[in-house]
Amino acid sequence: MGPPVVIRWGWVVGGSRPAWMPASRGRFRERCEALEALGGEWWIWPRWNHVLSDVPSVQTFFRERSAEKTRWGLVLDVMGLLSDEMRGVAAMDHVERIVTALGTHPALRGVILPGEGIMSDTQDPLMREIRERLHQEVTGDVAWIEATGA
Repeated sequence: MGPPVVIRWGWVVGGSRPAWMPASRGRFRERCEALEALGGEWWIWPRWNHVLSDVPSVQTFFRERSAEKTRWGLVLDVMGLLSDEMRGVAAMDHVERIVTALGTHPALRGVILPGEGIMSDTQDPLMREIRERLHQEVTGDVAWIEATGA
């Protein structure tokens, strides 16, 4: 078996509706079934505005997958699961929920570490706090991937 392939599903089927609407979810499900038929190892990388956009959608995805056909993995990107509105005063509350639910998930294969300088200087302390929280909670043999600011 070759190396894992990381996939994202962020585009929208049928215009400007959110990616988590039924048409996009249905198309995503079809693509996953096609990938499962190929076998191999596939890692999903959720984002707040994609089909897999939050803890419940990620948990549902893994509950519905057959481990026998395909090895599905999860790339956890805490910052990617936070919308702009979620990055305010209550950001660490959201981070806590995400890390508690997904930081020890059996499918976890990789963790994106937020890099300082990605957001404004006023939010760099948030980046450091998220990094510390991830290192405290994530267990198992996972790839730690450094994000860098552009």
